[in-house]
Amino acid sequence: MTTTEILFELMRAATSLTGYEYPYSIPEIDYVPYETMRDIMILSKICSSTDKRYECNVKAVYLNLNGVVYLDEHSDIKNSPLDRSFVVHEFVHYLQAKYNSYEIETYTCSVRAGREDEAFKAQNEYLVEEGIDKVYVPVYPCQKK
Repeated sequence: MTTTEILFELMRAATSLTGYEYPYSIPEIDYVPYETMRDIMILSKICSSTDKRYECNVKAVYLNLNGVVYLDEHSDIKNSPLDRSFVVHEFVHYLQAKYNSYEIETYTCSVRAGREDEAFKAQNEYLVEEGIDKVYVPVYPCQKK
């Protein structure tokens, strides 16, 4: 399979795991260094540059502002089910943005946590389908105790 075919298959997985309508398109994919993703996450306030409990340890990020999925430049979606699961997760965010419009003023911590829960659930189900028991549990910096 080509990378493009794999990406369309991953979008099919994201839609089947969440119930969203298949969009017949995928967002732009950009392979970037980890440092670039970390900077995007910090600038977007997705994670903190100062709170070490919530370091930006990410392999992929979807940026709704420009509709791009950024993947770690070392990702190997052809051979790594784990790396493919990160794409499924970010595709869920793409689908959320496409089908669930929201006003930035109402994008609260609980809304964000709900969106992450849905993306992690799909990612974890995808991993199980791939025979991998690694399960990701979301942590939300906005819900510090």
